Amino acid sequence: MMNLGTNAGLVMPHGGCLSIQLDAIEVDATFAAQHANIRLGPAARITVRDTGVGMSREIQERIFEPFFTTRPHGHGTGLGLAVVHGIVRDSGGAITLYSEPGRGSTFTIVLPVV
Repeated sequence: MMNLGTNAGLVMPHGGCLSIQLDAIEVDATFAAQHANIRLGPAARITVRDTGVGMSREIQERIFEPFFTTRPHGHGTGLGLAVVHGIVRDSGGAITLYSEPGRGSTFTIVLPVV
């Protein structure tokens, strides 16, 4: 959550809105088929949405790669979202991203209930 919040703050240099929503869902066969790592059953869905600058398709395709960053040299390692992705995956969950340039970003994390 800290990595997502920190990144959201950086993409809203003139202010904006960060929202975090948590709800209980049931992972069904359709969702599980789209996310190989997740199992059927009860899950928690965490939605983190910002009103920042958004991302192009090219950036979205690389966003979870270790050491990939859009920040200037010396202003970040590019590990924050890779760490988030790894934690979610290792927890048996799934993470998705929706973003458009100029319209902010939405990360959705689904984690199995244990």
